[in-house]
Amino acid sequence: LQAVQSWKIPPENIVYGDTAGNIGWLAAGLVPQRQGWEGLLPVPGDSSAYEWTGFLPTEELPQEYNPDRGFIATANHKILPDGYSHDVGFDWSPPYRFERIREVLSKGGPFSMEDFQTLQHDEVSLPGRIWQQTLRSAPVPANRDAVLAREILLNWDTVLSRDSAGAAVYQLFYRDLRRQILEEVVPEVARPILSNTLDYRTIVREFHALPPARRAAMLESALGTAWREANKQLGEDQSKWAWGRLHFALFEHPLANTAERAAVFNLGPVSRGGDAFTVNATSGATFRQTAGASYRHILDFADWDRSVFTSTPGQSGQPGSDNYGDLLKLWADYKYAPMLYSREKVEANLAHKLVLEPR
Repeated sequence: LQAVQSWKIPPENIVYGDTAGNIGWLAAGLVPQRQGWEGLLPVPGDSSAYEWTGFLPTEELPQEYNPDRGFIATANHKILPDGYSHDVGFDWSPPYRFERIREVLSKGGPFSMEDFQTLQHDEVSLPGRIWQQTLRSAPVPANRDAVLAREILLNWDTVLSRDSAGAAVYQLFYRDLRRQILEEVVPEVARPILSNTLDYRTIVREFHALPPARRAAMLESALGTAWREANKQLGEDQSKWAWGRLHFALFEHPLANTAERAAVFNLGPVSRGGDAFTVNATSGATFRQTAGASYRHILDFADWDRSVFTSTPGQSGQPGSDNYGDLLKLWADYKYAPMLYSREKVEANLAHKLVLEPR
């Protein structure tokens, strides 16, 4: 808490704990204090009427210490407590990742290192549950393709695992349904701006605001499109349908501008599970993952040497090095490597030492 007094930029959710079992969280950052305005829009600069009056003291930033629930979680969701009076942010991710973390941790511990490894890569889709229930309560489509897609989605476990056929059909279904809703409620002139930024909760709200007959027609159309797209992109053999065949990560180097350089610099592709709304966040404007966690760690306060980490693509940024892509397979397979802490353990497991000496 003393150290975080000097933390100003970039703004971060700082979580901390100690060996006595205390846990805490603080939304640390440099927050201007404004009198009567929020900073969302431009204001006149030819007078002192809109000058900042300083920065928000650290003790007034959103924070928690030893909450009764017994855990703290953040996942880019809205972190402002009820009744909080300061403007520290306006743009938040949907709460689904946080809600899934809370769902798991609320079951109570004790939790093992393996439990947290599983949680960090959890791919249960809460939005998938929502649309599955919507389909369950909607009229059964008349179109054969839509009926077949609906059957797969109603029997899907709502896990976006990379080997799941249901996950692939769901993503194709939602992509088309989103397009329809966008065309229904957003003027054509605004679609290029909002097509990739329209909030998921807005999509759900606008859909349910439509007349029942229109909703049913949109669902049937999206289901039929999903079935046909799955056959087109994944083939007619449904046993080979998998979300990971559509969803992938590719590590492209900015210097890989020829085929020869790409063969040396680029890594992947690797198939991926999850999406933007799962704890294992693997988002992208297309089915290619372009955002998400490249690095994770799990720390054991009782024994630091039991801590683990995962990162990608490697420990070295030098093409040709054995360590250039040595972590990619672990990362892609949701596996961890030891993060040794004590000098004794580090030296006992030493594989390579680089010594830099000035001339």
